[in-house]
Amino acid sequence: MAFLADLGVTPVFASVTFADRAEALASPAAPMRLAYCGTCGFVRNVAFDPTLLGYDVDYDNSLHFSGAFSAYAGELARELARRYDLEGKEVVELGCGKGQFLIDLCRAARAHGTGFDRSYDGSLTDADVSFVQDYMSWDHPVEFDFFVSRHVIEHLVDPVAFLSGLRTACGERPVHGYVEVPDAIYDFERSPWNCPYTHVSYFSANSIGRLLSRTGFGERRLQRKFEGQFLGVELGVNATVPVEPVEGGTDSRHEQEVLSAFRRDHLRIVQDWRDRLEDVGFERCVLWGAGTKGVGFLNLVDPDGRMAGVVDLNPAKWGQFLPLTGHRIGGPGELPALEVDTVIITNPVYEAEIRRTLADLGAEVSVLLAH
Repeated sequence: MAFLADLGVTPVFASVTFADRAEALASPAAPMRLAYCGTCGFVRNVAFDPTLLGYDVDYDNSLHFSGAFSAYAGELARELARRYDLEGKEVVELGCGKGQFLIDLCRAARAHGTGFDRSYDGSLTDADVSFVQDYMSWDHPVEFDFFVSRHVIEHLVDPVAFLSGLRTACGERPVHGYVEVPDAIYDFERSPWNCPYTHVSYFSANSIGRLLSRTGFGERRLQRKFEGQFLGVELGVNATVPVEPVEGGTDSRHEQEVLSAFRRDHLRIVQDWRDRLEDVGFERCVLWGAGTKGVGFLNLVDPDGRMAGVVDLNPAKWGQFLPLTGHRIGGPGELPALEVDTVIITNPVYEAEIRRTLADLGAEVSVLLAH
């Protein structure tokens, strides 16, 4: 693999917040060094240390507090329920998080579901969905007709072993499934902040296709989702899936061009944003969004915590502090009291939603899109 980028020291827990600022400032950090395959576009953090990570109820990457994301996830659930006729079927989700998507899918399909995730905290429940606060055992798997694994594979040290185990658990019966990962090429081209330590791997359309073929999932339909930010793959085991051309194609030459540009330009991009906020005034800026992109942006651009704060829609994060930089998170209602001139957004998907909220608040601020 070829060298891609040294991202320096980054928070180990980008999706964990802290009640105490001193604890946030002292939270674990580790170096990130990315390397990539010149053939398939696969990227990996070659400095990753699995002993630093542990997923539990404090891990929270829920996005359903956003209307834009909820609309996307809800439509995806209804689409999968319709396409694969899941009524009365058994559905499993491997890495279900707090459980919202699995509940939505089972309600849309009138199916029974079982979700597996160590970060499940019991805050969401449903009569037709069971949750296990652990990983599913490959030795004694739950029998299922449909599986879901969204934004999980990129977190795994050994995605080959995971997918091979999943393929074996499918057995010889007809099974369909859906796998979703961030599109690494989109991120390296347009969103250089989306490189959290928890992402061991970064997949392009070509590399996820090769991985799935290697692990026995030959029948598949790959599409770009969420305005191009995700790669969604529908899979068939002893069953067919509708085959359609990938929107935007799977141009390996373009993938390599994007990775080369990121290797060449990422340090300049970071410095450009530091200079830009120096001109605006760090203390007159607030970041909207305490997710992985926001944490990545702050760690690179404002590591000293000079900005006025962070706004997020998730009430569970209000009053908490972000890892390593110590920025305080508040709700949108706190924005007027911060007396800032500028709101920074790291994900363009949420721009219209955020602008509507700012208008409702009567906040007269400039909006900068960091991508």
